[in-house]
Amino acid sequence: MKFRTKLAVGLIASVFALGAAGAAENCPDMHCDGADMTQSKAQMTAVATANKRLSALKDQLKITQQQEPAWQTFADQVNDQAKATAALHEKMLKELKAPTLTTPDRMALMADIMKLRAQHMARMAGVAKIFYNQLSPEQQGVFEKMHRDYMNVKHTAK
Repeated sequence: MKFRTKLAVGLIASVFALGAAGAAENCPDMHCDGADMTQSKAQMTAVATANKRLSALKDQLKITQQQEPAWQTFADQVNDQAKATAALHEKMLKELKAPTLTTPDRMALMADIMKLRAQHMARMAGVAKIFYNQLSPEQQGVFEKMHRDYMNVKHTAK
């Protein structure tokens, strides 16, 4: 696979992960009123944000019926990634605030969280690669442009 393709797949996956993590920040202390025990408000917000981006992406790509199964697999993975990232964010905030946590333990916890995020990203990249390969060259161009535009906005907005 060409370097540009690998880079694009990795960046696309990171967009959705970053979007989910950003959505999780809408619930500052993760003590969201009314959140059910299986899915927090942060997770629901992350999925809603991901679905909004997915809807725009699907419209721009003009997904065909033949591409629909690959699209659905990709969209499901994005939603799973959004939930997992929000849950990981919640866990990190909770565990890192423990007053008895030592610096070495905090660093080990952060390393474990990074490993989990890397595993999630690897899964996302694999699904994104399969989906990307189902797109026509024109759709791939649209996909690339939307991702670049999003990353430019995301990194220049701060």
